[in-house]
Amino acid sequence: MPYIRSAALLLPILAFPLAAEPVNGPPVRAELIPEVDGIVPGGTFTVALHLTMAGGYHTYWRHPGTVGLPTSIRWRLPEGFRAGPLQWPVPRVCRMASHDVWGYAGTVMLIADITAPEELPGEGNLVLGAEATWMGCSLRCHPGFQVLELPLPITDKARKDPRHADGFEAVRRQQPQAMAEWELRCRQQGERFRLRITGPPAAEEAHPHFFGFDRLISSSRSQRSRRLAHGWEIEMFREEFGPVTTNRLAGMLVRPGGWRARTPERPLRVDVAIEQVPGQADPIDQPVVPSPKR
Repeated sequence: MPYIRSAALLLPILAFPLAAEPVNGPPVRAELIPEVDGIVPGGTFTVALHLTMAGGYHTYWRHPGTVGLPTSIRWRLPEGFRAGPLQWPVPRVCRMASHDVWGYAGTVMLIADITAPEELPGEGNLVLGAEATWMGCSLRCHPGFQVLELPLPITDKARKDPRHADGFEAVRRQQPQAMAEWELRCRQQGERFRLRITGPPAAEEAHPHFFGFDRLISSSRSQRSRRLAHGWEIEMFREEFGPVTTNRLAGMLVRPGGWRARTPERPLRVDVAIEQVPGQADPIDQPVVPSPKR
């Protein structure tokens, strides 16, 4: 299982003899935030697991990269309620000891859609519960666990809370999407992967960064890219403890400025066959392109 592999890779870092950073209180704080002020029978609403990291700390994306453990949530909902999967905003490149990893610093909202049953008691509050786990890392890593509760009243009409509306919408805009105007092709030579993206001419020179949905691509080894006439070619490297065999590259491409003018934050979803090419590829003769800062 991938979680077990990640945990094994994290153990040497946990034992690394570095002094703990001074933090007033826990390095990561968690709470549940509702998008609306009540529950409508039969309706679907959205709840966020909101994490706040102390300065210098980060938590991890759905796939943390070379080391780390992703944040997870186990819902404890009233009978008849159903929760959808977590929706993750775009991560950033963080640093854990000698490794680049994929995660979040500052604050992050992980959101999930929850559907209520058609029949509910006529009035009163219902309590939504969740068990949240995370790994907060800086010089050292601190595993976190918390049981969270969120009471919400039953109502005929729910209203959005304006205090958090922008945050929920930002996460939705950052969900990866396939875009027919961009053509993707991936070739593998030994430990190197070449992902080529071609499509409409882009006005900006900003280069994309790939975030993988599994352990195939290393987060620690720098991605290099070069500009093409109508796109880019990105060179990436296999993760040392990644899958031995796979025939597809899955993940998303993030580019400063986005891929479409109307959805500037939308990442490009990647799900493409891997073509095997004999021999070893020559490295792309370009300087390392900095990862997008989010």
